Amino acid sequence: MDEIKIQNDNIKDICDEVLSVINAVRFPDVETLLNRDKEVIYSQLDKRIAADLVARKKRSFFLKTLPAACLCMLIACGIAFFAYAIGKQTVKEEPQQEISLMEVTSQKGTVSKFALPDSTIVTLNGESRLSYPMKFGNKRDVSLTGEAIFEVASDPLHSFIVSTKEFVIQAVGTRFVVRAYDEDMRAFVTLEEGSVNAMLKGSSAKDNILLQPSQQLELNRETGALTRRTVDTQLYSSWAEGILDFKDMTLNEIAKVLERRFNIRIVISSEALGKVSYGAQFKYGETPEQILKTLSYRRNWKFSKQDNYYEIVQFKH
Repeated sequence: MDEIKIQNDNIKDICDEVLSVINAVRFPDVETLLNRDKEVIYSQLDKRIAADLVARKKRSFFLKTLPAACLCMLIACGIAFFAYAIGKQTVKEEPQQEISLMEVTSQKGTVSKFALPDSTIVTLNGESRLSYPMKFGNKRDVSLTGEAIFEVASDPLHSFIVSTKEFVIQAVGTRFVVRAYDEDMRAFVTLEEGSVNAMLKGSSAKDNILLQPSQQLELNRETGALTRRTVDTQLYSSWAEGILDFKDMTLNEIAKVLERRFNIRIVISSEALGKVSYGAQFKYGETPEQILKTLSYRRNWKFSKQDNYYEIVQFKH
């Protein structure tokens, strides 16, 4: 019995040493748990010793190996508790990662050209804004207000998606133009190369409209009508080269284009006059005065200018 008592004391010394090492880590959850179960471990060890005394034939082997077995058991428990505490503390201390967004804004009178994280090239027209993540994930999602040309870097595994107020446009590698100013009566998606799927927000997948090169999808915001047609794409992207192409555009729409290009203000006094359509092209370098003078030729209106403010007034012959 003295031999057993000595072995029991040795086991408790080993337990104390292991517990003191684990407690020294000072993780509150581990320390509380181990202190709470310390006496339970001692009790279980005493019961194990008493049970093994019955098997006298195995007594000698048990007494020799018990300290090592207890030590291994306690170390294993300590490692498990330690890992649990670290994991728990990591979850508590690590804040939830948020997606960092970048935003590029092109003011009136400016055109901005830049590259996205995937090497897609964007040309942003005046009074436009593009938001995108600093790093793309499984999808390359961007959000546009205004007008932009997208030269999408090819990546068949990761779709490139442009969202506007009404449209969702999905591409893989292509070149297309989106015009989606909030205040305009019409919004356009014009495809130059490749192919894109376009749909209205809130629509189902079956309502996707596939565009081929030289096709355009127009949304009339007044009527809600969607129209797909073949167009001369140069008319809708030439602004990036400083050329203004007006084809079947109302004077109201032309005035908006001029305001964004030259950072001016144009007021049309007559509602009916603003709805008259025009067709004309103006090269880089022509001033607002020259453009308005050309448009007013043989028309029943004239314009006046004061600083950056222009007023178009209708007159009778």
